[in-house]
Amino acid sequence: MVYIVSLGPGDLRYTLPIGLEIISKSEVLVGGRRLLETVENLSKENCQKIIFDSKTDLQKVLENFDNVTILASGDATFFGILKTVLKYVSNENVIVIPGISSVQYLASKLAINTDELITLSFHGKTPENLDVLKYFKSGAFLTDDKSAPQVVAQILKENGITYEKFYVGENLSYKNEQIYTFSHNELTKCTKKFELNVVIAVGRKDNFGNQ
Repeated sequence: MVYIVSLGPGDLRYTLPIGLEIISKSEVLVGGRRLLETVENLSKENCQKIIFDSKTDLQKVLENFDNVTILASGDATFFGILKTVLKYVSNENVIVIPGISSVQYLASKLAINTDELITLSFHGKTPENLDVLKYFKSGAFLTDDKSAPQVVAQILKENGITYEKFYVGENLSYKNEQIYTFSHNELTKCTKKFELNVVIAVGRKDNFGNQ
């Protein structure tokens, strides 16, 4: 059986108790280095820990162990690792523990309804479906090292998509959490190197596609 435990935004106080229980009983834990460090004090002393990165052969890992617990940041079902796991294991052999996504967390901090947001991921490449943004006044954008908040804002601007306000949530749920507010132009010109972050933009202007 493959267990996928969603840890939430970072601080384990936001992780479901059943997820923490599964981690504490696991013989094999798979996850990114940061996630493994996060649960260091929860895991069994003899628990085997496997770092998951771009070099990891996940299929081989899943074939070698009968029971594996995979750690997921945010929620595993939301632009998460579940999609990758299901390439190698059937749904019947996967148990997913849900979690709070970074988008949910930031939206809650800002008192924004998530059903009013469209979420696009800029992980690895620019989404091909930018046109979908025209149906929503607000958007959430998942970033990475290459697609930093400034890059996302610039790509949107170049595609004729502008917003009144951007919120960048950095290190969400941790002690050094910061939430920054920018106008669209301010964010495109910002030189700050943000740490782990997610972006929510509100007040899309009615100039979609006009460059």
